[in-house]
Amino acid sequence: MLGYPQYQVTLPDMTEQEELSAEYKVQVLSARLHPMQVMRREISRDGVMRSSEIMSLFPGTKVRTAGYVVCRQAPVTAKGHVFLTLEDEEGLLNIVLKPHIYQKYRYLVRTAPLIVVEGCLRRGRAL
Repeated sequence: MLGYPQYQVTLPDMTEQEELSAEYKVQVLSARLHPMQVMRREISRDGVMRSSEIMSLFPGTKVRTAGYVVCRQAPVTAKGHVFLTLEDEEGLLNIVLKPHIYQKYRYLVRTAPLIVVEGCLRRGRAL
């Protein structure tokens, strides 16, 4: 029996981002990494804070944060306000978008799985 030559092909290791992307394509989730963990080094340089960091700030502080959109709500009774829940690698944040902000970024708010938001920190009654 004649044998065929065997070749060992060496592929480069996947980056964390490539691994995460592959896991989401196959499983629609990753049990190992949160999407924000992969991006944290880059976005922290731009002043994007973790949910845990924001929790220690005083109301009225201007903040930038980012996360995976886990919930979008636009109740008819909210007078045009839209509510988002963002999840980062350390917790959840509730975001309130005023009507003019929602209209300006409507497409992104409705379609982007991960977003960066900037605004003023409020506690309690948001509207």
